Amino acid sequence: MPLVLPDLSKVPITGLSGIAAILVFCLFSGISIASYPGGFTPIDMWLGDYGFPDINPAGAAYYNLGSMLTGLLLIVFYTGLYQHSVASPARTSLRTAGQAAGVFSGISLFIAGYLTPAVMPGNLIASYAFFALTFLAIIFLHMAFRSRPFYSEATACMGLASVALIVLLGVTQALASIEPIVAEWCALFALISWIGLTSRDSYRRARGRCHD
Repeated sequence: MPLVLPDLSKVPITGLSGIAAILVFCLFSGISIASYPGGFTPIDMWLGDYGFPDINPAGAAYYNLGSMLTGLLLIVFYTGLYQHSVASPARTSLRTAGQAAGVFSGISLFIAGYLTPAVMPGNLIASYAFFALTFLAIIFLHMAFRSRPFYSEATACMGLASVALIVLLGVTQALASIEPIVAEWCALFALISWIGLTSRDSYRRARGRCHD
């Protein structure tokens, strides 16, 4: 059976930018992790630690550049959600609020990569802002899109899982005796999954497999 590739001219901007954001983040983070002299360790090392030039001289630039590019792609991803009709003024306002929070989360991620983790407290503030704004973006978009045909049950569940993990990350971060490193990795994995599922839903909607 011949391989049939999708017509990219018919793929919505959210679908393209969302998948591109996942690929860019995973590629550049993977190169950075592979370049780290101490090896891969999600148990006792924050993902952002791979962006420190002092401890990852060969790979920090890849991680920080990947963060900047991913931030730009997330801006496009959230902006493209205007194509989803939500049928009521209240939901439209929620969608707009979610898009705005998402765009600013992308800007925060770009700033975090630009400053690099070695620049404190700027990088730390930008990183906190990224998670906080992502939390708001998913909450608002979930409220705007829930029960709509184009927003699948799997996407909704993964969005709620992302929100729960971000809350867990924030709560454990506030407790000095707990290092929520694993929670950060899990939150990012859930967020990447939600972006991927939302991109898939946008593509299915554009192909006419589901309707507003």
